Amino acid sequence: VPGVRKRQAVTAALLGPVSTGCPASILRTHPDVDLFLDRDSAPPGWPDQPPQAQDRLSA
Repeated sequence: VPGVRKRQAVTAALLGPVSTGCPASILRTHPDVDLFLDRDSAPPGWPDQPPQAQDRLSA
């Protein structure tokens, strides 16, 4: 489901803590994950990643 309705969930998965509250957040710990987003569902400022996203995504 594309669109702004997904923005909160995508932002939590990419920028929030890894937790059972957001199961997709565990994907950040996998060494080989590709994520395809439309602009409306992407976190604000994406694809120019905010610094906290760069740190969490490269970990």
